[in-house]
Amino acid sequence: MGDSQVERMKQISDTTIGGRSTSGFSDFSLARVTFDSCYVGLQSVPGELTPFTNLTLTDVSHVNCSIHTSRLERVSLDGLKRVGSSPFFIWGCVFNQVELRGKVSGLKINRAVGAGTMVTPTQQEAWDLATETYYEGVEWALDISNAKFPGGITFEALPGHKVKRNMETQVLVRRDKLNVVDWQKLDFGASGFDIALSWFLDGSQFDSVVLAARTASKHGMQDVAVLDMLRKQELAE
Repeated sequence: MGDSQVERMKQISDTTIGGRSTSGFSDFSLARVTFDSCYVGLQSVPGELTPFTNLTLTDVSHVNCSIHTSRLERVSLDGLKRVGSSPFFIWGCVFNQVELRGKVSGLKINRAVGAGTMVTPTQQEAWDLATETYYEGVEWALDISNAKFPGGITFEALPGHKVKRNMETQVLVRRDKLNVVDWQKLDFGASGFDIALSWFLDGSQFDSVVLAARTASKHGMQDVAVLDMLRKQELAE
């Protein structure tokens, strides 16, 4: 993002934002903002996505928020804090050049475009096809190489090979590698990576996934050891 574009961005800081949106927004720089009960609803036509573009967010917090069927493009997020127990639910969204930095907590990225019975299986299939078509035109979707996660996070809703990662604390796992070995017998300790891999195999439409260690927690070194074990088993790269 160039300096001239940053200068044109609308500035918002030290406030709370709440409510519903159906139109999205773009060209904003937000710092020390709390998103409280924000909600972006499900679009009715597969592939028609609510746009959130050209955004810079720094040290923001979230409380009971969820967004559905949106496209997040050219977004930089440096520091995200969960307030309370509810995650920030992301339903059926796509990513293009989204960068996460600093400590990021409480994100739940879902393939499904809505919870429960919000859509039929046929509708979900149509959204899945639209998602695959979208990513065909994306060079890289998400950059988590400079992000630190205090809690578990999974990325089965994104194509793993289009996620930029930290080679020491984050790995890429391909479906074809898992399909030919009894990986469940490996010792994953308390990492939760076995659950993440099950979710990937059972619920992802993509052929690869990124696993990320909880580097902002006491479990970081143990998680990294498990990722190293997966590399030694030639299941991760």
